[in-house]
Amino acid sequence: MAASEDAASALRAEVHADGVQHVRFDSRWLPPARQTGAWCEILHPQITVAPLRNGSRGLAGSIDAWLVGEHILAVTEFRAQRAIRDRRLVAAHAPDLYHIMLHMRGRVPTDSDGNETVVEAGDIIIDDLGRPKHTTSGGGAILTFSVPRAIVEGMFPGRDLHGVKLSGKRPQTRLLRSHLLHYFQRIGDMDPGHMAELQRATHALVAAAIEPSLGEREDIRGYVQQGVRRAIETFVEHHLGDPDVNAATVQRRFRISRSQLYRLFRDDGGLAAYLRRRRAERAAELLLDRDRRHLGVSVLALEAGFRSETQCQRALRSLYGTSAREIRRSAEVYATAGGAWDAVRLFRHADTLVRETWGTDAG
Repeated sequence: MAASEDAASALRAEVHADGVQHVRFDSRWLPPARQTGAWCEILHPQITVAPLRNGSRGLAGSIDAWLVGEHILAVTEFRAQRAIRDRRLVAAHAPDLYHIMLHMRGRVPTDSDGNETVVEAGDIIIDDLGRPKHTTSGGGAILTFSVPRAIVEGMFPGRDLHGVKLSGKRPQTRLLRSHLLHYFQRIGDMDPGHMAELQRATHALVAAAIEPSLGEREDIRGYVQQGVRRAIETFVEHHLGDPDVNAATVQRRFRISRSQLYRLFRDDGGLAAYLRRRRAERAAELLLDRDRRHLGVSVLALEAGFRSETQCQRALRSLYGTSAREIRRSAEVYATAGGAWDAVRLFRHADTLVRETWGTDAG
């Protein structure tokens, strides 16, 4: 079987009703003896790959890509390899694209047409597909956002961006990284309007990461603020059960002032109010969890991030107008009456369910 046939047999593609294409390739869907040829085929003619050394393990990798209009968002995973885009390949096939490449895993020494650097996990590097490039890697994973040349060069006319590395330690890079991961995780559920807005937001965050002063531009500032808020929300969700996570913690983590933080969460009454609501929602979810029926309210309160049961009860009453005991009892009554024990649905409608079950704002 020819390599091109191997590549085709390891390829899955679907077109959504809105015209968005989802393409997946995984050489592991093939027998080991055919994986190297298929991986080389799928990457050509954009780049040539080869083993790091003679006798080393064969090449293999996977690509999960979404094609949205002129943009591509893809995660690529690969084994140890050398990747080369020389002048011959550029002359034969040079798409008018830049790649914004977030390195998720692995260490990659890179030579971008004479601009040498080492890209670590968390860093972002900019790749002009119309220029030579050479990398060596022991394996890794990269999230790539492809942007038309006209858009990038319109933002930075005359500037050489090929091989520019954005350190993962910079707050602007962390913000762009968080945004790209959010974009990729949600893209399958987005409508075209939401996708278009996220593309504009991504362009703005790329510009601000390359040149931080652009973050103050009127057409970019709003997107930067949205990105910061989304990153804070993600941080909060990952640390919701830690009672020491508060406004001061977030200010230090994201290097923003108290006034900036308040403006981001002004519609929620400030970050403290947002944290209290999310912890109350988490506590309600835990109270409605069938596998936790044997645990007392005080234990679940601590798991939700409250310092005490009293603090939790106050937050629940403020949000749902009822107590932890009645939230739990409402689920038991509903299940006894023949309803499915759907913790998520019950959690989302806990206040309504209590009123329907007891006919009162039970306390």
